[in-house]
Amino acid sequence: MARQGIPPPPAPPLTRIVREGGGNLCPKCGSTRSRKYWLVGALICDQKECK
Repeated sequence: MARQGIPPPPAPPLTRIVREGGGNLCPKCGSTRSRKYWLVGALICDQKECK
């Protein structure tokens, strides 16, 4: 039974995924970012839960 007036606990912070040789870091979670396609394309965060 849930109590009235008590909010749910906050979500835990995301873990950082750091790949060797990666120099680009995500500004939101601190994980490394890689390109979707080899030389061209947008940088995408390696942490799947980061938006």
